[in-house]
Amino acid sequence: MLQHILAIFIFDVLTLTNMKKINVFMTVQWLIFMPLLLPLGIVTGAFEGIKKTFDQAASDIFENQEIIS
Repeated sequence: MLQHILAIFIFDVLTLTNMKKINVFMTVQWLIFMPLLLPLGIVTGAFEGIKKTFDQAASDIFENQEIIS
């Protein structure tokens, strides 16, 4: 899968070089940092969603309890 995406990206870069000049340094930065930032963002979002779900569940459970004596 990654090889397929990389091949498409390289093909796009090669075809774009005929049309306009490409910033190679920025392209290398994207290639290096995107595989690091994308999973980090996904994991962070998942943890925030889980935390929000448990906080909401806890507030729903403990808010509506009445002490009956």
